[in-house]
Amino acid sequence: MPYRRVDLHPPKPADFETAVESLLRPPFSDLLNSIRSEIDKDPQYLFFHESSIGIKIQSMLVRSGINWDSRTMGYYWARVLRVALDRLEPTGLDPDSTD
Repeated sequence: MPYRRVDLHPPKPADFETAVESLLRPPFSDLLNSIRSEIDKDPQYLFFHESSIGIKIQSMLVRSGINWDSRTMGYYWARVLRVALDRLEPTGLDPDSTD
């Protein structure tokens, strides 16, 4: 029997960066700031709230014009969120600041 490759996940969408940038702009950046704040308090926050946050992020992506099929959205929404959180500007005071 010949070997048949089965892709376990869809290819990375061409507009992945657009999706990340859309989350970093208002009004969506407000939710990202609150998620970041909760993660700072409780590192397990995303794990315990994955379904509710997932619905919000997917809805925000669709409203910003990201039209991925359900398989792609289900696979990549968390990666978009992670990249956006990594790029998010810190809102608090920098502890290393000398001001």
